Amino acid sequence: MQATYATYFVYYVLISSGFVNAFEPISTTFVVGSGVGLAAVGRTIYNYVHDGCDSKLIAFNSKGLEVALDRKLFGQHVASRVIQKAVTGFMNNKNPKKPLVLSLHGWTGTGKNFVSQLIAENLYKEGMASSFVHKFVSTAHFPHLSQIEDYKSQLQQWVKGNVTNCPRSMFIFDEMDKMHPGLIDCIKPYLDYYENLDGVSYRQAIFIFLSNAGGEHITQVALNFWKEGRDREEIQLQDLEPALSLSVFNNKKSLEVALDQKLFGQHVASRVIQKAVTGFMNNKNPKKSLVLSLHGWTGTGKNLVSQLIAENIYKEGMASSFVHQFVSTAHFPHLSQIENYKSQLQQWIKGNVTNCPRSMFIFDEMDKMHPGLIDCIKPYLDYYEYLDGVSYRQAIFIFLSNAGGEHITQVALEFWKAGRDREKIKLQHLEPALTLSVFNSKQSGLWHTSLIDKNLVDFFIPFLPLEYRHVLLCGMAEMSAKGLKPDQDVVDQMARELVYFPKSDKIFSVNGCKTIGGKLDYYT
Repeated sequence: MQATYATYFVYYVLISSGFVNAFEPISTTFVVGSGVGLAAVGRTIYNYVHDGCDSKLIAFNSKGLEVALDRKLFGQHVASRVIQKAVTGFMNNKNPKKPLVLSLHGWTGTGKNFVSQLIAENLYKEGMASSFVHKFVSTAHFPHLSQIEDYKSQLQQWVKGNVTNCPRSMFIFDEMDKMHPGLIDCIKPYLDYYENLDGVSYRQAIFIFLSNAGGEHITQVALNFWKEGRDREEIQLQDLEPALSLSVFNNKKSLEVALDQKLFGQHVASRVIQKAVTGFMNNKNPKKSLVLSLHGWTGTGKNLVSQLIAENIYKEGMASSFVHQFVSTAHFPHLSQIENYKSQLQQWIKGNVTNCPRSMFIFDEMDKMHPGLIDCIKPYLDYYEYLDGVSYRQAIFIFLSNAGGEHITQVALEFWKAGRDREKIKLQHLEPALTLSVFNSKQSGLWHTSLIDKNLVDFFIPFLPLEYRHVLLCGMAEMSAKGLKPDQDVVDQMARELVYFPKSDKIFSVNGCKTIGGKLDYYT
């Protein structure tokens, strides 16, 4: 029988101390936004004391769980088998050495939340409505990055208070892939092998983590079985473990996926940005703010990259109140007002970083900015621990500039003329071009600034000119984004009517992918 293609999800049952050590990389997408924080529930931590841990309210039904998984959970033979054995084994163990910790992975709608419900229904009389079941949703309960330390304290109190009240408590953490990577560390002691902590034993508690991380890799395994004509039911946990290792422990992050799927023709920029941003966000004690300078022709993806970074840090992306974008010609138009601009810019940055240390500042059209203006924010990019009581070390500054486009294009053109693969272009091939255009050009916006003198820009990132094939990819992606069915013929017609250079060869799109949205409106 041929296997049916469908998305899988897997329950990765981690019952060893190694789980705790490897847990942090599970989620590195940071969420900031509005919602109900733990402070609201923290005040009622001990409200359930009157219920106690009455045996009438808790009665594990092993057979009931097995039947429920068999009859209500579809297409998940691997997960059903692992869950049944893990939960039953734990509940039958009168002296467990640590709490049960399950990490559930897969795409939305594959059954992760449903299984949490089935476990609760076969453990507690009132199921998910039981006062012993506690569910947290990252974007609702932990929305504000600036309040992480408060969340940690409140979460610890909540877990401790409820386990004190009932050792057989269950805690479910949904949207783990959207949780701040350091937050869950605060409950690490409760998941470990300690007999008790401050007089409280957590060994009978159950912790369940739900995450979309790993969905793409798990799906690929299922797809490979289908392509080979193998039966879906032949898939074993060991077939999926490597996929989970890639996506969970090594964490192919959502930023990496976004860059891979939405940014075309920029293998150099993608690699540098992914490593730079991820390294910075994973660094709990950075020595300075992250400063990126993006260079290349119009339409090559600089603004898109800023957007992707914002979307993978803040819940509201570019619309977040923590993201601040400046366009030189709009915000700093008058040369005679430079001193006023400097003062206003300093106040704006200081005020917003005071409010949220993880603020992002984007400066567009750096090549049109007065060369001295950006110097006013130099102290905020430097290695100071504090300036007037404010630390800027968690902030992100991104500069966008067309400067360097001609030199970067020349390198790409030379590779093309030599018959060399574009994907073999490396950062070191482009660094001399950036040096010429940024350090020596009066039009770079960074010319003769102290940012350059003090080496405060962490990465100068080149964006290559886009070829016809990249324009096609942009067009197909744009149609999908507009809710249209991608049509190769329509995109091809649109792409052929764009202007390319050099005139003799017509290799690179003059405007990159910048005008594609409007062009497609005409052709569709």
